[in-house]
Amino acid sequence: MAATVKSYISASSAGQSLSCLSVNVLSPEPRPRLPFTDDGPGKLSISGPRHDNDHEDYRKIKILPTADEILAVYRPTFMPKKDLYTQHFLGNGPGRLLDTLFRQLRYDSIESIRDICYSASQVAFLGTGTAPEDHVVRRETMSGNRYFLYNNIKVEELLSHEQMAMTVRVSYDCPLFMRAQKLYHSGRFQKGMLVALLQLDHATMKLAVYFLEVHQAQSTFSMECFDGRGTRAAVQLSFLPTTTPDDVLQLCRHALGLCGGSELYLIEFPKVLFAGLYNCLRRLQQMRESDFAFKSYVAPDKHPTEAYSAAQLHSIAGIPSQFLCPPPSYALSSEFSYNLTKLVPPTCPIASAPVKELSRPSTLEIFNRETTLDEGQAVAFRDSLLREFACTQGPPGCGKTFLGVQLAKTLLDSRTSQKPILLVCLTNHALDSFLADLRDAGVSNLLRVGSASKEAWTGAINLRNLRRKTRLTKEESQMLHAHDLQKKLLFAELDSLCKALSCQTHTATPPWHYIEDVLRVKYPNIHSQFSTNSRVSLAHSFTFEYWSEGGDLKTIRDLHLELAQRLAQTSNDSAKLTQENVDGTLLDISYHAELQSANAGTSSVWNLPLSERQLMLRRWEAEVDKEKFANKMASLYSQLQGFTDKIKTITDGRDGRVMSSHNIIAMTTTACAARWELLRSLDLEILICEEAAEVMEAHALCTLLPSLQHAIFIGDPQQLRPETNEQNLSLETSIGSDYRLDESLLERMMFPHDRSASIVPSSHLRVQRRMHPEIANITRLTYPYLMDHESTLQRSPTHGLAHRVFWWDHRVPELESDDLKSHANLHEVEMVASLVEYLLRSGAYSQGEIAVLTPYAGQLVKLYGRLATNCNIWLCEKDRKALLSEEALSLGDEGRATKDEVAIVDMLRIATVDNFQGEEAKVIILSTVRSGGNPGFLKTLNRINVACSRARNGFYIVGNSQTLSQVPRWREVINALDGKIGGSITFKASQNAQRFVAWFYPAVTNVRRDVTHLSSIPAYPVKRNVPGSSNRADTDVKNCVFRNVESARLPPAKLPLAADILERASAQETLLNARLS
Repeated sequence: MAATVKSYISASSAGQSLSCLSVNVLSPEPRPRLPFTDDGPGKLSISGPRHDNDHEDYRKIKILPTADEILAVYRPTFMPKKDLYTQHFLGNGPGRLLDTLFRQLRYDSIESIRDICYSASQVAFLGTGTAPEDHVVRRETMSGNRYFLYNNIKVEELLSHEQMAMTVRVSYDCPLFMRAQKLYHSGRFQKGMLVALLQLDHATMKLAVYFLEVHQAQSTFSMECFDGRGTRAAVQLSFLPTTTPDDVLQLCRHALGLCGGSELYLIEFPKVLFAGLYNCLRRLQQMRESDFAFKSYVAPDKHPTEAYSAAQLHSIAGIPSQFLCPPPSYALSSEFSYNLTKLVPPTCPIASAPVKELSRPSTLEIFNRETTLDEGQAVAFRDSLLREFACTQGPPGCGKTFLGVQLAKTLLDSRTSQKPILLVCLTNHALDSFLADLRDAGVSNLLRVGSASKEAWTGAINLRNLRRKTRLTKEESQMLHAHDLQKKLLFAELDSLCKALSCQTHTATPPWHYIEDVLRVKYPNIHSQFSTNSRVSLAHSFTFEYWSEGGDLKTIRDLHLELAQRLAQTSNDSAKLTQENVDGTLLDISYHAELQSANAGTSSVWNLPLSERQLMLRRWEAEVDKEKFANKMASLYSQLQGFTDKIKTITDGRDGRVMSSHNIIAMTTTACAARWELLRSLDLEILICEEAAEVMEAHALCTLLPSLQHAIFIGDPQQLRPETNEQNLSLETSIGSDYRLDESLLERMMFPHDRSASIVPSSHLRVQRRMHPEIANITRLTYPYLMDHESTLQRSPTHGLAHRVFWWDHRVPELESDDLKSHANLHEVEMVASLVEYLLRSGAYSQGEIAVLTPYAGQLVKLYGRLATNCNIWLCEKDRKALLSEEALSLGDEGRATKDEVAIVDMLRIATVDNFQGEEAKVIILSTVRSGGNPGFLKTLNRINVACSRARNGFYIVGNSQTLSQVPRWREVINALDGKIGGSITFKASQNAQRFVAWFYPAVTNVRRDVTHLSSIPAYPVKRNVPGSSNRADTDVKNCVFRNVESARLPPAKLPLAADILERASAQETLLNARLS
């Protein structure tokens, strides 16, 4: 019966009127995966709004899902398509682009949140799956989204916080793996991660959801004084910019015990960083159609009929139409010339070149003769100066950053005004690398915005530090002082209420601030007996608390020590606390208490015995209007937030002055979205976006400030695209090809998938300096025009190996998908490990000169576990976070040494292919994993391109060529290897030129091995001689006992002996013959 009732759980309106008559309820059935629909949003839908957050105006949509939206699972989501000739309720132009990008990016960001909240509600309130009381906190939805669900949630207290105004401290039943110190090694409740409180009101059967952010995790030790008994822990949560006053009020009511009929559960979203999803979405909502530059390229207002005709013409002609792209408007002035003296000698005829002169063909000849630019860089450099919207494709190793640095130097010297150049990258790592190159090239006055840099040297150029050296104006100082004073007064009041609430909840005596309003309104005569003229806010509560504990009025003058201790606890500056201050305050308290008591006569509360005082306290406590108290706390929080916003406006003015005084303003795309209003006020004219092909178009749009006259995008659309969470929005799926959220703005401008779109003129770098030509032959499958710089011919061959490029083939099937929902192949792990160990023992390579790549996180875990036994392992931040979030890696797990103890250059890098873009190594070993089935996402051309273009000197593919050859590009790779493929890899001894082979050859048997250790995979050698061989090295070891590989392992620093190698090979050959017989 209960289940039947619970199946009609619906969404709480939480103080707001629903825009539609909601019929969405929580069902025990699995949440269906529905396709997208063209049926419009909100009231434009044939059946009306799907839920209370379904609006035709995307600016009205709440960024985080509402409870009603979470429960709306049986009607498909409206998702606008990207092609200009497809239907949309808005006409083509900026409005449609903003609407499309917002809806797609929001779905990609919050669909997993909706899925998790629905699944968690089913587990918590309908009892589906494992009961939540079983302390099984790690869970997974039917769609594969993982989350953590904690039960028996209690809002313990509200805590004041100077920066965030107020935080919420909740306690929960703590699972065994998180108790005591283990919490801090569990990876749970990381600062900044998104969480949600699910609330079910059993009286109304209404579901409510409150989203918050993790501020601080607290172990079971923190709950000892709250009767935690070692089984309960706590976490402090902070409110979000999206938190409504009603949400704050409801949590205040929880803290006051006003929600006794409600049940709470806590959801932790392990991969969701709120700031990462909020800033761009909020900026898109606040953008007007005129708030970004270059609309004619980015958002053409082409009519759908015209767009359809353009698509048909494109299909017939085979090539798209092209925009005309004039020079930037500032360069069209007759007095303007580009200052090229940082690139060419001052006596060069183009040292100062106006647009017309720069456009001449002879300019390229001068660049090739007088500069270090190669042919492709010279063309791209010139074109980037001559086009207001410049796009450059840079294949791997072609010097994209070098080009960006040269452009930045020239543009800085050529500015008609001293406005800074905006430099934007997707990641902090790429941004720091670009800044380092600018610094090394002599560019000064750099500014780094954002606090996530891992490079110590950037601290000196960080806005956070530089703003301290910049004074506010007199007017700003006065306004700041006034706002700060008001904020401090409000904070002091909120702080006293928070402490009063906490004291009332966890002690037997109600505090002064909890019952003060009752006394002031209902018992003014009693209230006056605790009053004082002291300016110290503690005075009232000190008198009241002394009275409530049975204190005598005659001895109040003797409480010097007690008052000093209390003042020290509450004072922000204990250095100002003197004996004189204590004595003066105590004198004032005692004087007014005695005076008011005398005026009260026989009704003086000081004449009452302790028992009667306690009865009065209980009566006053019962008369407290808790609803009023909760509203007061919520109101104070809102007022504090208002003053915080006013103070930020003032400090932003100072930040703007700091920014405008620099040459380069460097920030990530996320920081750009967060500080968009401040950047707009600077009227910046020039933008350089590096690695632009990795930037989602929604983020790129936030960089196109309306004042821009010149935008330069540098990247490679044929390498990895922007990352998406939802595959049905990705170009890698047939469904996602209509939506293409992972199509960067650079790709759409250069290689549009929309057949009706025009392209912008673009440049292509064509000389690579990374790979030896033999390795670059693979890359030329993607870039037929790619040329090799002469320096690449000097790349030394791989030490100890016969070939610098080789495919080590096998036929051992992969494992089934593991807990990471990924793939692994233990056989390849051992193949890779043997190759790595051999290369390191040769002494020719340090660990930092070798990198192991794999497409799959599951394989990364296996490689990490295997290689960490002998090597110091470096994981990039993205890979490490991904493994931590899936509990595949512990926080302290860093191999044999920590990163602080070993320099990165001395650590073996292992990484997923997606997170190694932009990196390189002398030797790359690629473990492809897939074997015996389909090639998975290894069919993606961009991923293949990145995987095969990281190596400088040697490149080795480990994988099943039969499986991967299902993909045409992998067949082309195999052909490009020109026969360098096989089940054995030939090693070359450095001293005696003897050759030996370590051969992992599973194809001789159909028996599948469960490989967990190197010694359980024999390394089968190729026969060097016929059975009657006269080779003594062969015959002498024919009958030797097979040695365990682990026991034969040499120390890393010691070179292997040829005799040992041959002995091992022959012994393993003997074992093979015995097994085959």
